[in-house]
Amino acid sequence: MTQNCRSPLIPLATAIDVGACSGTMPPRVPEDQRKHIVRLFLEGVPQKEICRLTGTSKSAVTRAVKSCKENEGRIVDAPRSGRPRATEEAADHLIVAAAVDDPYLTAQEIKEELGLNVSCDTIRRRLREAGLKNCVAAQKPYLTDKQRLQRFEFARAYEHWAFDDWGQVIFTDESTFSTRWDQ
Repeated sequence: MTQNCRSPLIPLATAIDVGACSGTMPPRVPEDQRKHIVRLFLEGVPQKEICRLTGTSKSAVTRAVKSCKENEGRIVDAPRSGRPRATEEAADHLIVAAAVDDPYLTAQEIKEELGLNVSCDTIRRRLREAGLKNCVAAQKPYLTDKQRLQRFEFARAYEHWAFDDWGQVIFTDESTFSTRWDQ
């Protein structure tokens, strides 16, 4: 019997939260958690207790144990459908290494440097998967000769100051401001 989202017994929010009518598979239980489930099962722990200890559903426990029995004690992931990845693991590592070595490289430059036959979007995806975020370097103008001289003169004027002297400085800025409310 299938669950109906419009059933008066199950509020809509509950059906959505549990994914009862979503039509998709539940998220995959990680391999280390499946190993833990099987270990508890082999130790004779009741299924309800395994569910409580691991935070998984009864069906997830049943699937993990069944899969282990069918695969002669091995806990393996079944091959998944879908498009194969455009890059292999070795290429993924090279992409990340190139970005870490020179964070100013663009996806196009990484692609050309490594000689990969993939799109720039693929390069960006691999970097995102590795936890690297893309950003644009801030364009900061160079100091003029006048600004360099002013900084040098400032440093010379205050080079004798001790740490405690700088502790007395309340605020420094190049901005002009007023402490009166009406100006």
